[in-house]
Amino acid sequence: MHTPSHVKLSVAICAMSVLFPVQDVSAFLTPAASGHRNPPLAPRSPTSDPTALAVSTEGDPDRCKIRNDVEQQFNRKDAVRSLNAWTLGATAGATWAALTMGGSRANSPSVPDLAPMAASSSDGPVEGAVVRKSVPELRFEMLKKGLDLTHAFQFEEAEDVYTELIGLFDSDYTSLSDQEKQLVAKAFSNRGNVRCSLTRVSEALLDYSRSIELCPDTAEYWTNRGLAFEVIADALLATREKDAFQFYETAIADYEHALVMDPENHRLYLNAGDVLTRTRRHDLALEYYRRALALFPMSPASRGKVALLEVENGNVGRGMYMLESINRRNPDFAEMLLASAALDWTLGRFVEGVDSYREAVSRDPRLFDDSYLKMDCHWPPTMLKMLDKLREAGTIEGLRSTAVSWFDSRGDII
Repeated sequence: MHTPSHVKLSVAICAMSVLFPVQDVSAFLTPAASGHRNPPLAPRSPTSDPTALAVSTEGDPDRCKIRNDVEQQFNRKDAVRSLNAWTLGATAGATWAALTMGGSRANSPSVPDLAPMAASSSDGPVEGAVVRKSVPELRFEMLKKGLDLTHAFQFEEAEDVYTELIGLFDSDYTSLSDQEKQLVAKAFSNRGNVRCSLTRVSEALLDYSRSIELCPDTAEYWTNRGLAFEVIADALLATREKDAFQFYETAIADYEHALVMDPENHRLYLNAGDVLTRTRRHDLALEYYRRALALFPMSPASRGKVALLEVENGNVGRGMYMLESINRRNPDFAEMLLASAALDWTLGRFVEGVDSYREAVSRDPRLFDDSYLKMDCHWPPTMLKMLDKLREAGTIEGLRSTAVSWFDSRGDII
């Protein structure tokens, strides 16, 4: 390994301070170096310095060996880097004694501890050195471990990690720094996600609320809580519709909070539109869907939701045109093919309706389930009724016989 010249000078000075007992080490320094701000070395008595006695005799056969030991000792990367700053000082002799003769560090207070310097070398960690991580780094590693477990679907283990991380902080979060608040809020939010996956939505709501208290300006936490309210409302809709609608309203409020902080997020508009569709406010839902489509015009899902709500609000021609455009550009979008089938039948194109229906359900068997279309795909009532009539007819003859009554009852949208 190549040793820089200034390091060689430092090593040589330390060696000479021992090999040649002189009254003042400044005799070996250049005029610039001898002007060091530290005082010169104190006189050293040959009889009181065993190091001097060992090497001061002329012609000592061990001198070369000691000199080689000196070079090998100071050739170590960590010692060379730490000696750079202080070898030229007045403590060179004491340093040499401490490093090579087993001197006590208590008697040499100016000798620095080399272990931390070796561990923090600018050239990378030294082999065998213990690298101490800071407290924020350890906390971040815990958060990352929880995320890795979550992505591996190990939800119980991930919950334990997030709980342990939260427990590292005092329950009075007002004294935390902004960085610590963000970390704890992230832990609460991720634990809420895990608890939702474990169908413990009520506990997840509490976690999301704590994350909002810690970082109220983060749209993600408002969105997560809105989704949790929506899950609870969906579970109550069949038996307790009034209570379900109250939870839906709370979910919409959370989505609107999130939109204030993240107004360019098209998914938030879709979420709000879905809930508004569920609560039968179709005109407002259409407005939210249109905003989502304006932000992400290439999204077939956003375009499909707009098409269904156009039909629901009486704009059948516009909705039909959009559905045809979607099916032409995205022929594998089975849900929109099914919507086209229901609309084709309603408009009297029975053969096209039946063919599209069979093609759609063969691609995605979930489309047989009306509950899936209502709760997961957020179809509005009119499209569901159209599809029910198509299914009830069963054949082309049945389609023709049932079409008359449907046209009579829904002539306003034909």
